[in-house]
Amino acid sequence: MREEQQETPEDAIYVRRDITDQALAEGAPATCGWLVEAFNGNPEPDSPEDCYTIRECGAPLHYDTGGWACESGHNHRTYGGPEHTEYWDADEIAGRLTW
Repeated sequence: MREEQQETPEDAIYVRRDITDQALAEGAPATCGWLVEAFNGNPEPDSPEDCYTIRECGAPLHYDTGGWACESGHNHRTYGGPEHTEYWDADEIAGRLTW
């Protein structure tokens, strides 16, 4: 008779850990590089494009085990990281490793 193993809530839920200090020590960017349009206050625009300047967001980044997020709300999540694969079957994981 095969004994079934009960899954505990700790096994089923992936908890993101803050790794900001570690990421910055490894050379990751400290500020957000997403490009945003900022109103430039041009008093006499010739076209709608004259009203905005494109610049980097520049907000501080916070890293966790799933990716990063900035204080302005931009984020990037790493596909295939632990939080995306926690519900995959062993066969699916083995198939991904042979690509």
